[in-house]
Amino acid sequence: MKAFQTAHGITVSGLIDTDTAGVLFDDALDGAALHDGTPWMDKAQQMMGLHESLHNRTLTDFLASDGGTAGDPAAVPRCADFVQTCIALSMPDEPLPTIPYASIAWARFGRPIVPCFGAILCFWRESPDI
Repeated sequence: MKAFQTAHGITVSGLIDTDTAGVLFDDALDGAALHDGTPWMDKAQQMMGLHESLHNRTLTDFLASDGGTAGDPAAVPRCADFVQTCIALSMPDEPLPTIPYASIAWARFGRPIVPCFGAILCFWRESPDI
């Protein structure tokens, strides 16, 4: 994220802030309130601000609350597990990927759309081929 921000002349924070989101999503997000009633995002927003170590028990309990988990949120990447839990709890009839704890599994979930609030995006660390 920092390399992306540097390359686009955005203040480097390493986070997807309003300026970064504007570039990533072609100004689809305007910095205003982003909440639009998307059920899984409602669930996600309830967990906003929690830290993997400082709030480990809360996050661990949340990630296991749908009957499964990838493990300790302080020890393993939890992004796909988090998405899976939010969707499973808020939209129980939605068919989930076969291996929902692998981020790449979400690349074919739903239907392709222009990135917006509630969309699931898959990023890569080194290259899309790894």
